[in-house]
Amino acid sequence: MDTAVNDFLNDLRPRVAGDLRSDIYTRTLYSTDASLYQVMPYGVLFPRHADDMQAAIEAAAK
Repeated sequence: MDTAVNDFLNDLRPRVAGDLRSDIYTRTLYSTDASLYQVMPYGVLFPRHADDMQAAIEAAAK
């Protein structure tokens, strides 16, 4: 992953109570749905409460 993505994930990680995973296994698992397409996410957030979603939105807006 590039520096900007790592910076984003490192900035977000302490701001959320839920799990923020960026390992290859989790990213691969969540890269597909029932279609034929596959898009590898940079990370996967498992929010514990609404504040986690708010923190993710604020971090993404930067």
